[in-house]
Amino acid sequence: MKILMMIPLWRRPDVVRMFVWSMERTLPSYIELEPFFIISPEDPDYKSLKKIIKGYKQFEYKNNPLGEKKNKGIEEALKLDWDYYMDMGSDNIWTALLWDTYKPYFESGDPYFGMQNMYSIDLQNYKAIFSPSYHRDSGEQPTALGVARVIRRDVVLTCKPLFEAKWTRGMDGISHSKITQKGYTCEVIDNEELPILLDIKTEYNLTPFLKVEHDKRNKEVDVKQVYEWFGLNDFMFYNQNHTGRVSFDDFREEILKRVNIYGSQSKAFESINSTEKRYSNYSSYRSVQTKQFKK
Repeated sequence: MKILMMIPLWRRPDVVRMFVWSMERTLPSYIELEPFFIISPEDPDYKSLKKIIKGYKQFEYKNNPLGEKKNKGIEEALKLDWDYYMDMGSDNIWTALLWDTYKPYFESGDPYFGMQNMYSIDLQNYKAIFSPSYHRDSGEQPTALGVARVIRRDVVLTCKPLFEAKWTRGMDGISHSKITQKGYTCEVIDNEELPILLDIKTEYNLTPFLKVEHDKRNKEVDVKQVYEWFGLNDFMFYNQNHTGRVSFDDFREEILKRVNIYGSQSKAFESINSTEKRYSNYSSYRSVQTKQFKK
């Protein structure tokens, strides 16, 4: 079984590094995964991202509009040999439970399926949220997440282009409508509160953490537990010992110290980025609200 996982990239090299690490550590022997990254030449972090995804299949295309970027990526990916297409964001990581849960659906040849629930984490403010039926309006029937949604190759061919080319938002909804209008039904898997999918929130997310946090159906969960479930502590240890870089907690503490010294967050960032290469993987965090930090 060969899975084409399409991952559009934009900024956040530190988070993409987490993504690649998660992808490489959770793959079972019965899955042949073909990661397919879409990178944009105008991305300010282009060079850093190219280094992180070196060795993987990749395609270059402009970032906006996102619908066009994803459609062009699918066109290019169809030149490759694969059985299923999977949507994945570069800010998502998962546990091995994802593949264990999907295995019977792959084996039975289901045309269209995905998860219902997920966790979100705000690295800047050290919070975590569990979302049942993530981002769905109250009263709607549960629908599979766009994250880790799986579509059989023949369904992709029948329904392409999957995304509205001029759109940047609403990708999941419009593609779901196109697929169901062709007569396919989405198998929505209620993964309850199992730690399977995690969305890492930064300032570049289309759906910000505050929106998820303020949804009354969602609930805050122990962020330390989420770190443990999804291996984030292991990643921080790996990152520090293999790249000379340090954990986000260390970075956060260093910023707090420098804000007190220099009097402003912008000057603290300027100082840390010019003098400390070991913090370079957090250089994209320009809008950290230091007053909200907590251990």
